[in-house]
Amino acid sequence: MLPKLLKSLLADPRSEGIDLDSPQATRLHHELIRRKPFLRRLYAAYYRRFELADRAAPEGIRLEIGSGGGFLGESVDGLVTMDVRPGAQVDMVASALEMPLGDGSVGAVFMLNVLHHLTDVEAFFEEAQRVLTPGGRCIMIEPFVSPLSRVIYTRLHHEPFDPDMESWKLEGTGAMSTANDALPWIVFVRDRHKFERRFPELEITGVEPHTILLYLLSGGLSYRGIAPAALFPLLARAEEMPGGVRRMLASMMTVELKKKTMR
Repeated sequence: MLPKLLKSLLADPRSEGIDLDSPQATRLHHELIRRKPFLRRLYAAYYRRFELADRAAPEGIRLEIGSGGGFLGESVDGLVTMDVRPGAQVDMVASALEMPLGDGSVGAVFMLNVLHHLTDVEAFFEEAQRVLTPGGRCIMIEPFVSPLSRVIYTRLHHEPFDPDMESWKLEGTGAMSTANDALPWIVFVRDRHKFERRFPELEITGVEPHTILLYLLSGGLSYRGIAPAALFPLLARAEEMPGGVRRMLASMMTVELKKKTMR
């Protein structure tokens, strides 16, 4: 009863009843990310993680997948943006499962809240292996499954959440409506050994849980923001906790892959 009441009270009227797979939703998400001050600061904090990876990556294309709503291009020089959603203002309209890029042409791939929407993550990782240059990075910021986030994603979030799903494939055709928030955690935590066997060229160099309540406080793309943007630095510092604590409370994680160099 309480989660339903909270959802009703906090729902952003601009997002209510909108078809998530429509051009209208793509344009609205683009606007919300820029105009909700707390959410914009959170995105900027995530983008700083991408900037660090950008500096460490070898030469090659800098590619953002699922970039229709974001502003990473303000931070990463020469960024090539790609999205499959209708209405996205990007350099390339294409699927992450079949990228129109040459073998070994990409130095870094950036993805924010994208992997858990892909219907076939194995097809994507095959493509990542193909397009990345040796030493190239793929950096993803995705939902993380912790005791606290299970409550948040089950009761307060609008997307499907199934950490017990056996398959890595999703059923559906909508770029945004098809989802399992737990999928990245399934691949890189629960089934990590399976990933390492299946994709030996892609080394997992980091899985870092973070973001306890910041995204919830921002309201995301569906709810009103709860906290003022001026409090963001203080709240972000409050979430800087030891790794063991973060694994119990985190709702997001940064995963970094590196394509191995041939010996």
